[in-house]
Amino acid sequence: MNNSNKKNSKINRSQSIVAERDPISDIRVPLMILFLWAAVSSFYIDLPSWVTLPVAAVVAATWAIIRERGLIIALSINWKTYWVLLAPIVSFLLYALLDVAIQSVSVSLISGGGLNGNRELPALFTWLVSLRASAGDIPPVLLGLGGAIVLGIGEEFFWRGFVQTRLMLVIGHGTASLITAILYGVFYLFALGTMAAVLSLFLGIVLSMFTLRSRSLLPAILCHASFLIFSLWLRPDISGIV
Repeated sequence: MNNSNKKNSKINRSQSIVAERDPISDIRVPLMILFLWAAVSSFYIDLPSWVTLPVAAVVAATWAIIRERGLIIALSINWKTYWVLLAPIVSFLLYALLDVAIQSVSVSLISGGGLNGNRELPALFTWLVSLRASAGDIPPVLLGLGGAIVLGIGEEFFWRGFVQTRLMLVIGHGTASLITAILYGVFYLFALGTMAAVLSLFLGIVLSMFTLRSRSLLPAILCHASFLIFSLWLRPDISGIV
């Protein structure tokens, strides 16, 4: 048996063990905790998003590893797939989409007279501004790498390695991927607002399909991490709206 077949065998065994439990009950509690944390920290405690998101990622990844360490490891070491090479390219295209979205909002705000009256800066941009202010003299590349490690790995362990694989046990694989992406977008709706939710939905669909097609978490981790490196290192221009 070659290495690829051995890894697929480990994944199948891990999934069969998971199937012995109720997959929906397994994901209900952590999802409720994450949504509640995002809502409370954003609307009541008013924590900065650069605190809310890493805390959520660490808690979610810890939950996933405790509940299903074997499957997470099996999916993380399956690297022999061409999707690994495609992931950074797709992440740059997603970064370009983010930059286009930001420039479109900038033009809209400028043409409308800027941030006057009751108009507020979108939560996604507030996050970018506060992140830059808090970073101080930290080199952008280190900021990007830090975000890639904490969010890129932590979120993928939970959303794709834990939530998606459990949903795949009770509904169709494509449907499970779509629902995972929607749940991911809802989390960011609470955390960073509507624009971030829409962008996260697109990102979530891509990451879920990477995981489904490759039977590995590595393409999704690489894509997510690369996207964060581009976003926090290259830093899309938001000077037109602040």
